[in-house]
Amino acid sequence: MTYILVTNDDGVQAPGILALATAMRELGEVQVIAPATNQSASGHKKTLFQDIPISKAVLADGTSALAVTGSPADCIAMAALGLAQWPPRIVVSGINRGGNMGHDVTYSGTVTAALEARLTVCLLWRSHLTSGMLMTWKITPRLHVWRCRWSPRPWKKGCRLLLFSM
Repeated sequence: MTYILVTNDDGVQAPGILALATAMRELGEVQVIAPATNQSASGHKKTLFQDIPISKAVLADGTSALAVTGSPADCIAMAALGLAQWPPRIVVSGINRGGNMGHDVTYSGTVTAALEARLTVCLLWRSHLTSGMLMTWKITPRLHVWRCRWSPRPWKKGCRLLLFSM
């Protein structure tokens, strides 16, 4: 079974992470590890020289998750250090409110979570929504599932980072 790690920068209770985790379950076992609070525009912040508290969380549908009191990059680093099965076959970061376009990508916690995972994981995606939020909470997760199924050799050696905004 494919093991998938889902994270974001809007926080563990954000509606986009629930939609994404729900859709990705079609492809395998999903583990949600996300910031305990909103970390939008945190960039590639790494917590050093202090503790990073971690707690159990429950999403709106009852899904178990882990809430990391740190940045999205911290979530990935903690997973790689043993908080979760590592490496996952896929890391998906998002779905977040608002877009990252142009220079904004350098501030995005969603993008940097994917970049942090890119160091060791083969297939990564992140996504943001810029319009039609309510409708796309249903559509965007389906696009991630479709891309996993139809991406050429998605889980073979050789890594890729795909960025997607709507």
